[in-house]
Order: sequence, then C-alpha cells, then structure tokens
Amino acid sequence: MTEQPEPPTDLTLPVVVWRNLAEDLHAIADAIEAQLETFEPSLKDEAYLTLRFDLAAIPDALERLARAQIGDEAFEALAAEAAQVESETEEPE
Repeated sequence: MTEQPEPPTDLTLPVVVWRNLAEDLHAIADAIEAQLETFEPSLKDEAYLTLRFDLAAIPDALERLARAQIGDEAFEALAAEAAQVESETEEPE
C-alpha cells in the first residue's frame, strides 16, 4: 500500500493579517535580492551564502520554507555541508 501524502495545512487569518504578511514577504524578498546583488556576478548557484536579517523570526520562517521546499533530509544534508564549508574557510585566530 502506498503512503498517501498529507493534505496541505490550512491557516485561517483575518484579511488584514494576510495583507500585512504579504507586505512583509515582499520586504523580505527585496532584502534578499538587495543582499544577493551586492555579490553579483561572483555568485555561483551551488555556492553557500549567509544572509543577515534584523529580526530573528525571519531566518526561522525562511528555514521552514526551505524545509518545505526541499524536505527535511535534504535540508539537513545541505546545512551539514554548509557548516563543513564554513569551517574550512574560517581563518585561524
């Protein structure tokens, strides 16, 4: 028997909250694009990049989105690879 995928999770919020979230998501996307543009054209798609955000909730939300997009196992593998790359490129003190 094949395993049935779980149905998508619904989230019910007031329209004003959805509008505010949309504005926030646009602002986050703009911030990501602006940070990426500072590194162009030197960035390769397979490179790792750490971006900084003023609010701690933003990286948490982006991690959840990334996990939903590629799956927990793939996310963990990429995170481990990124940590390895970062430790190899750190300058000795």
